[in-house]
Amino acid sequence: MYARIEGGDSTEPDCWSWEQQTANKGLSVWDGVRNHQAQKAMKNMLEGDLCFFYHTGKLKEVCGIVRVVREYYPDPTDETGKWGAVDVQEVFPLKKKVTLAEMKDDDEISDFMMFRQPRLSVVPVEEKVWTRVLLFAAVCVSAFLGCIIYIQHTLCYVFLGVEALGGISKPARVW
Repeated sequence: MYARIEGGDSTEPDCWSWEQQTANKGLSVWDGVRNHQAQKAMKNMLEGDLCFFYHTGKLKEVCGIVRVVREYYPDPTDETGKWGAVDVQEVFPLKKKVTLAEMKDDDEISDFMMFRQPRLSVVPVEEKVWTRVLLFAAVCVSAFLGCIIYIQHTLCYVFLGVEALGGISKPARVW
């Protein structure tokens, strides 16, 4: 489990903040996911995949981008040995945060699965959702493909294959 600080106040122990993510050179282990669908998707993550960092709880906003730096491996917090984890590293914070309310108010992405299944650990994200969130955040993207959103306790990550995002390049792939 995690501890998270929002606005200087300690919240639930299963939380993680952007400030905590940026500590330790922005590296963190994403463990504790106990959902079969989420685990299946985590197994498909590749080193270099980019992710939106999303706060739930009070803030409910996309606040930064992280990158997968270690692919799926056994979860060190799991005594049963049946669950896995991935490691992510901070890429950059979003200067303009994108709130859940903004996303829900956009008719173009009203069918986003995250809105219908908000407690699901892993939610597929269509290209149009990824594009709209980046537009809300005023991030310039030259090319991109499909992506997946990952929610862990109070966080949500959107993993995607991209040609370029803020000067970061990698081979594009489709989920």
